[in-house]
Amino acid sequence: MTNCLSDIQIEDALCGDADEAARAHLADCPACRDRLAAAQAVRGQLRATLGAAKAPSALVDRIRRMTVAAQPVDARPPVRFAARMLRHWRGLAAAAGLLVVLSVLAIMAFTRPTEAVAAQELIKLHEQNLAGQTDLLHHGTHDQSETYLSDTLGFKVAIPHDQGELRLRGCCVTRFLGQPAGNMMIAGPNGPVSVIVSNVNARELTTKVKIERDGRTYWVCPMKGFTTVAVQDGRLIYAAVGNETPDRLVAVLGDILSQHTP
Repeated sequence: MTNCLSDIQIEDALCGDADEAARAHLADCPACRDRLAAAQAVRGQLRATLGAAKAPSALVDRIRRMTVAAQPVDARPPVRFAARMLRHWRGLAAAAGLLVVLSVLAIMAFTRPTEAVAAQELIKLHEQNLAGQTDLLHHGTHDQSETYLSDTLGFKVAIPHDQGELRLRGCCVTRFLGQPAGNMMIAGPNGPVSVIVSNVNARELTTKVKIERDGRTYWVCPMKGFTTVAVQDGRLIYAAVGNETPDRLVAVLGDILSQHTP
């Protein structure tokens, strides 16, 4: 199954709070079961290492208030998981043990799985394209758009030709995961799709859900409302995002890359 549980739903399952739909999904989805098993293994290691540590309740409340206040709204759910983990720890903490506990809390409260961060940034770029908030170059020919992106970015970008189902509606240079990236808005048969091209590390977009097609591996990350699919082409990553099925986004990226001459 490709419509996988969110990170928050995995956290709920880890803490025994999963709803009926999530439990049913876990019964049928090996990828999500693997994610849950990995989280359970981490929890087991923490318990084994820090089983004698317990942060004072006043400190727990203070950390919770500080982390919630410091994070944007969409980054707050991991704090709930950190607080839950605290409730599992028993006993008194020595000074060194407490320092380790606080370090673990900081990591859990302020970091999120890279694939989720990357997918959310892709979706944000796509939503900006849809809302007209991006300064796209709309009137260039295929060759002009290709030259513009390649000269600005310093690497050659595959761009769909005007023949066939895919048509380039506009392009620009943006930033993705802190790196310069090409941003293309493509009109497909089922609606607009954004394609982001960058030279970020492939591990930034590697997920457990993948599709093998024509000798390439496509990494899939379903999110609420949209789906993202990424593929590596040489040293570049092409990532497509839209309100499409994973298979359709795989086809979009495959069509673009099939026209590409490095």
